[in-house]
Amino acid sequence: MAGGQGLALVGVLTVLPTPMLAVNILFAVALFTLPGAMVWLDRQDRMPAALPWFHLLVVTPVLAFALLMISFQPNNYCNTILQHSEFRAFYVLFLPFLPLLAHMVVASKVGRPWLFGCILTLPLLFVFDLTVAYEVLHMVYQSQAGEGVVYSGARAWECNHFDGASMQMAFRAKWRANQAFLVLMPLVLIGARLVHRRRRGDDAAQNEKSEV
Repeated sequence: MAGGQGLALVGVLTVLPTPMLAVNILFAVALFTLPGAMVWLDRQDRMPAALPWFHLLVVTPVLAFALLMISFQPNNYCNTILQHSEFRAFYVLFLPFLPLLAHMVVASKVGRPWLFGCILTLPLLFVFDLTVAYEVLHMVYQSQAGEGVVYSGARAWECNHFDGASMQMAFRAKWRANQAFLVLMPLVLIGARLVHRRRRGDDAAQNEKSEV
């Protein structure tokens, strides 16, 4: 299983739309370091205006492309459903966004809340699709078909074997899970920022009363 997870992560570097492995490695470094760097710079009030836009307009589309290629595998003639040992490797892609998520939820002041919200919601949607939503797909398929997807043996000689009707229901459940994430993530972020705005307003009103 560990080998499958390692190969899955390496697959991110091989499907990126850049011709050189070194460039892909630099992209991976940027992916894992930029969110934390933006948090530090925002707290120091030293955020360059171009940095979050670079993440949103460059890093996010490239990451989305890579994860979609891994999920759909357009060059594979089989309708391949990723195994648990493959898609669970991508849970690590949640980690670089945790500092930015904590900053958005906890910090009393955020310099670019709407931009940070997009940086969190859009990339994490594709990570969610390849991890948690895939868990939903396998769970629903097994409950409908009575067994999991077959990856070896006589029924899976060239491609993995599954029941088509049950898999359609599983993919619909996966799609609904993605929709739920796309709705809940912005609501959580907006709610957190509104709470902090209200607290700042209450503190300002309290200070005015104390000065009077």
